[in-house]
This record gives sequence, C-alpha cells and structure tokens, in this order.
Amino acid sequence: MNAPPDALGDDGPPLDGVEETTLEPGTYAGAYVIEGCIGVGVFGTVYRARHAVISAPAAVKVLKARYARDPKMINRFIDEARAASRASHPSIIDVFEFGRLPDGRRFIVMELLEGEGLDVLLAREGALDLPRTIDLLAPIAAALAAAHAAGVTHRDVKPANIFVCRAGPPKLVDFGVAKLLDERASVEATADGLSIGTPAYMSPEQCLGERATPACDVYALGVVAWQMLAGRLPFDAAAVVEVMSAHIGAAPPRLDRVQPTLSAAVGRAVGAMLAKDPAERPGPVAAIEALAACAQGRPPAGRWLVAALAAAVAAGGVAALTLREEPAKPEPIRVVAPQAPRTAAPPPPTAPATTAPPTAPPVAAPTSRGFTLTDLPAGAEIRRGDEALTLDEGGVLWLPTAGLPAEIEVSAPGHLPRTLSLTADQETLSGRLEPEPPPARARGPRRADPHGIDPW
Repeated sequence: MNAPPDALGDDGPPLDGVEETTLEPGTYAGAYVIEGCIGVGVFGTVYRARHAVISAPAAVKVLKARYARDPKMINRFIDEARAASRASHPSIIDVFEFGRLPDGRRFIVMELLEGEGLDVLLAREGALDLPRTIDLLAPIAAALAAAHAAGVTHRDVKPANIFVCRAGPPKLVDFGVAKLLDERASVEATADGLSIGTPAYMSPEQCLGERATPACDVYALGVVAWQMLAGRLPFDAAAVVEVMSAHIGAAPPRLDRVQPTLSAAVGRAVGAMLAKDPAERPGPVAAIEALAACAQGRPPAGRWLVAALAAAVAAGGVAALTLREEPAKPEPIRVVAPQAPRTAAPPPPTAPATTAPPTAPPVAAPTSRGFTLTDLPAGAEIRRGDEALTLDEGGVLWLPTAGLPAEIEVSAPGHLPRTLSLTADQETLSGRLEPEPPPARARGPRRADPHGIDPW
C-alpha cells in the first residue's frame, strides 16, 4: 500500500518528468484501491475505486500530469475539494479525501454516483414537462442555497454538472471553478477581469469579467430551466463571443411562445432568473418555488412576485409588457329590456288599449379599440411618443378610440425600429421588423474547447 503523503506543498516528491499514465487496477490512491477508469476530462481523469478496508465504493479524480507543477491548477484542484466539502448538502457530491500519488499528481476521493448527467438525459429526451423539471431542479436549487450560505458560489451550473442519480436526489457536481466568497485563495485560479464558466450558461456579469456572486448561479439555473422546458438554449450561436454578447444585452425569447404548452406565468418565473441586473433575480429556492406555484395554478409568493415584476420590466421587451398594468378594456355593452309604459288608469273596457312602440335604449360607443399585433420579434417594445404601451395576454394592444388615428413605434434589440399607423377600421397589423445590419465581428477570446471555458 502506498504511504499517505506528508504534505501537499512543494516538499513532496519531485515532479520533473511526470508522465500521463493511466492508473492500473490495484493501484492505491490513499486508502482506496483503483478498480478501473470511468472517464477522462480536460484537466483530470476519474476512476472507480473501493476502500481497502471497509470496501466502500468511491470515485477518484486525478489531476493530469501536465498540471502537476502548475500552482494555479493545483490550488484550483484544492479549492474544488474544499468548496464541495464545505457546502454540505444531500444534493452536493461528498468529498472523502484529498492526497498525492507517489509520482506527485494530486487526487480527490469523492462519492461514487450511479446514473447520468442531465446533459445526457436532455440529449436523449429533449424538452421535459414542467413537473419533471421542477422535480429535478428543486434539489439543485436547495443545494445552491446551502452552498451560498456556506460562502461558496459554484460559477459553472449547467446540465453537465447536474447528475441525475438512479437512486436518490440529483447531485450538483464539479466545484472546479467554485469561489469561496469570504476568503481569497493563496493563488487565484483566474486573474481579475477574466470570464470563467461555460458561455451558454454565464450571467451577464460573468461575461463582463465582473465579480461572481450567488446571483450568477441563479442566472445559470434559469438558463438550465429554460433549456429543460424549451428543449434548446435561449441563446445559441457558433461563436462564443456572440453567445456572451447575447447574455449581456439581448432579452431571451418568451418561453411560453417558444413552448406554447407553458403558461405566461411560467415564462415570467423563468425570465426573472434571467434578469440582467443581479439584484433583481430571486434566490434559487424562491425561483423554483415560483415554478411550482405555476404548476399548481397558484400565483407566486408576494415577495418573489415583486422581484419577478421588477426583473421582467428591467429586461424590457414583450416579456415585460405583459407584466405592467394593462389598460382598461371596453366594458361589454349592456342591453336593457324595454319596459311597458305606465298608465295612470286602465282604459274604458270598450276602448281598445293602445301603447306606443318601445324604443331601444341608446348604445354607448366603445371607448377603446383593440389591435392584434403579429410577427413581433423577441424583446419588442411599443411606444406612442414617450408613453410605453402594453399588450394583453392575447397579443392585443388597446387604445382609446378618441385618440385614433394614432402612430406607434415598434423597436427590438438587433432590429430597425418601425412606425405603424393605427386607424379605427383596422384589426390586425404586422409588427415585423427588419434586422439591423450585422456589425463588424470582434475577435473573441480563443478557447481550446468551443463548448466551455473551464470544463473539468
């Protein structure tokens, strides 16, 4: 059996000439015996193992030899073990041991999970229904809340880091880019101002290289929820820089329009997690509770609803329009049954009774006119002068008839604005906008892996 390492610093065995070799079955990593390789990532290799004495199964992650002398990678590896063990929760993977192999490579011993990644499940099944999405994300939201309470932000929440177990709740894994919020690592994994995470799930502030906070995890959880319900990502492009630019400045498509089986309330609940301003995002548990309320036909809790409204309005576009107070619609015309005229005394028996023909009550003219707007692009805004206008749930714009004819301006991110003239004899108008000419493409940061910046 290998002797346990005396230390994890530079006083360990020499690392010059360390080769990337696969650990053979029977090799020891601390008190655990390697049984076979499970998978190979960019920075590490994972093995199935078993405790030499009590036979408890485990997974052993070994940092690759090429990073064995890289202080930043070593500290990131150490921080992964510290963050996962510090943020204790039933839906966070357990870490049992940290050590060094005889050749100097570091390793982590973790809980062995049986099942598949959420990314594999989504690739196989596509969009999931709302109840199943809630069942899978509720434990992950609780795990994130526990991590945040322990001073840890994950910074790389994505389907590949959510493991759907065959038995028990799903697990949040891979704290390789996690950040301990209340202390600074001895050697930072990244310099200030450098984006870290996976572009498809990164918050606007991560894309801008700003300080990561728990709100980043909520945004990423919102992207995951959007993807699970829609069957695709809200922002998807071939170039990483285009995806990051969309996270920073573009409103996501309305989820209930992408997936018509979902209600507008579900779209607003997910949209609140995707608010551009971190301060306007709900907490992870409150966000999933809002989805659960939608599934049960209940309105979201009051405190969360305020955050959802503020987030949606700040995001702008059609998604925000349905959240603002809608204009009063014309009341239905009331038809009053005619009444027979009163007579002071009955006529003489021999004289025929005569009555004047009843007159219909006057019908009030409608005070508002509805216009159905079609072909609106995602994130569209409608204004009449300085006044922001709203659509109802059916996509109808109501205007006072006294103000007709009228002109409105329709605008949307990435499109040229357009002015529409509304008259009383119109019912349906097309709000289609022409896209803006594409700007000169900026050279984005080079990435070794086009699907993510820091996969483990």
